[in-house]
Amino acid sequence: MQLTLDIFVGQAPPFTPEHQKVLEEFQHPAAGVKKWVRASKVFRHAPTRSWAKVDFRGHPETGKTVAYLAHFYTSPDTRGQGGGERVMQQVTAHLDKHQIPAVLHAAADRPQDQKRLENYYGRHGFHAAPPDYPGDMVRLPNPNKS
Repeated sequence: MQLTLDIFVGQAPPFTPEHQKVLEEFQHPAAGVKKWVRASKVFRHAPTRSWAKVDFRGHPETGKTVAYLAHFYTSPDTRGQGGGERVMQQVTAHLDKHQIPAVLHAAADRPQDQKRLENYYGRHGFHAAPPDYPGDMVRLPNPNKS
């Protein structure tokens, strides 16, 4: 199966009201409660020891599902070999197939790495949230890939 990747060059696409709505639903007062995690799925690329854990959460009032990219990892000794890209392609293909929006928190260990991290996730369709939500990013599913 061939996976495609939506890549932007230059400035990231704008953070729209639809992105804001997903973020606000995710940050509902009850959203931090672990009990509303419906399921988790782990995506892997074994040769590079890369993986991502995605929690699928049901909104406590509306029941809508939002995916939360809880963990994303590539072994330091295999970075740059494309494993992270392959895992992220698996994640975004799954989200598009099932038409599920996603949220993640991109926080770099060093401030100078934050933009690089946001650009990486941006290449996979995630949009940086406004400054009120530092580090949060939202991805809407691609309706043409369901």
